[in-house]
Amino acid sequence: MAVPTSHTLLPVDELVLDVDNPRIQRIMEMWTGEITAEIIHLALGSGRDTQDSGDTGTTFYSLKESIRTSGTIIHPIHVNKTDDGQLVVVEGNTRVAIYKELRDSDVEGNWDKIPAIVYEGLSQEGIDSIRLQSHQVGPRAWDPYSKAKYLHKLHKHQDMPFARLVDLCGGRKNEVRDYIAAYEDMEEHYRPILDDDADFDATRFSSFAELQKSKVKEAITLAGHSLEDFSGWVRDRKIHPQHTVRKLPLILGSPEAKKIFLHEGAEAAIRYLDRTSETDDPIEGSLPELCKAVLSKLRAVTWPDIQKHRSNKESAETQAILDLNDELADFVKEISN
Repeated sequence: MAVPTSHTLLPVDELVLDVDNPRIQRIMEMWTGEITAEIIHLALGSGRDTQDSGDTGTTFYSLKESIRTSGTIIHPIHVNKTDDGQLVVVEGNTRVAIYKELRDSDVEGNWDKIPAIVYEGLSQEGIDSIRLQSHQVGPRAWDPYSKAKYLHKLHKHQDMPFARLVDLCGGRKNEVRDYIAAYEDMEEHYRPILDDDADFDATRFSSFAELQKSKVKEAITLAGHSLEDFSGWVRDRKIHPQHTVRKLPLILGSPEAKKIFLHEGAEAAIRYLDRTSETDDPIEGSLPELCKAVLSKLRAVTWPDIQKHRSNKESAETQAILDLNDELADFVKEISN
């Protein structure tokens, strides 16, 4: 376990930014020239507010404004003092870059030194542990693609046991599993269909995360399509918003809805399905009342009912239950955070 040796203020000019920082690794891999501190600063500042990306993290610019207003950072950075005396930023590269920008722009305040937690001679496992706790389960999340890329690297290339990875991520077994699988699908099926690597859109990762939901891949295959086709739908924005991926089993199971989807996109197909629903009565009542009604229905479910759903998983009734499960799981995760 990584144990800090001190809490102190460190001169920002003495700090070494980490080129292996997962937040910028994708950009660093595309850079062909010399990696300088200036390039790292630019990469750290390349974040922008995105819609439909699933990323609820703080952008570079909003964080910068918050720090400028407060005059300091709330969370100290984490620094590893190496055997040769270098002070390498393990966690907090963005905040160091912001301090330097504020200082160089002559913004009022003390930006020469930054609050830091210092470790000495951290092992790679210690570094990974700090990163995961700070950005997988902490308040300063990386964007989803960067999370998945890092998890994949640790598990597949650095041979970190899956159970250990799950523990470091707060016990989120399904999320870790789905993120790694989504990263692999995106790299294998989405990246190759792009005309240029510069066209790679990391914000589309959420579509591939949704792809891991129950029955989605199976529905794509049964409809005569491949994951390359799915990647094309993602690229061409046939799937928008990205959570509509979970509706693909219903869309592809209806010939007319499928035709609308391939021509106009998922939202249009879902509108068609909603119009042709067999349910005539409007749903009324508050959310708590509806929850109580669903609970009452579930508690009255019999074993033959369960067998019926097991044997007919493609039915609209069973798919509605699976959709509710997915939406409820996401909602519970959001309010728990």
